[in-house]
Amino acid sequence: MKWEHNSLVETDTPAEEFVTINGETYPVQLPWKGHVFGIKDNPKSMDLVKVPIDFSFEESKIYVTRKTRDAFVRMANAAALEGIELKVDSGYRSMYYQRQVFMRLIAKGKTFEEIAGRGTAPPGYSEHMLGIAFDMVPSNSSFVKTESRKWLEGNAHKFCFEESYPEDLRDGFLWEPWHWRYTGCDT
Repeated sequence: MKWEHNSLVETDTPAEEFVTINGETYPVQLPWKGHVFGIKDNPKSMDLVKVPIDFSFEESKIYVTRKTRDAFVRMANAAALEGIELKVDSGYRSMYYQRQVFMRLIAKGKTFEEIAGRGTAPPGYSEHMLGIAFDMVPSNSSFVKTESRKWLEGNAHKFCFEESYPEDLRDGFLWEPWHWRYTGCDT
């Protein structure tokens, strides 16, 4: 997997991919298929740091990589100078956490396919487990109408951030205007 023009590019996609949740094995379908992140779920090796409370929704404890946090703080401070408030309500999520999300929804009667088809990444497939992705507040479709979103559209690239799943993405992912990732560019 590699990033290319705001999208993950398949480098070697196996014929079939599976995830196991609560002892059940499920086939991974598009758009997730081919987009697994081949990393161990080991946050201690990721240099995760807490996002300052000033930038987290309801003083949540949100963690991301140090470089992501530092770039976000610079970006949020720049936005604040223009009267725009940037807050996040989600950052790093472990594979265990993502598995728990699926277990909870399956227990409520949803199928694996329904959950993944509505945009929830299967365990091992979420950018959040890389520690480089944020969900901006509000983390739903209403974010598209906010001044924060307008500001990000014109300025996020200056701080090495981009919208992960933009409206014009053609690979089957649902549009998530609230989901932004740090690209790691040099500033």
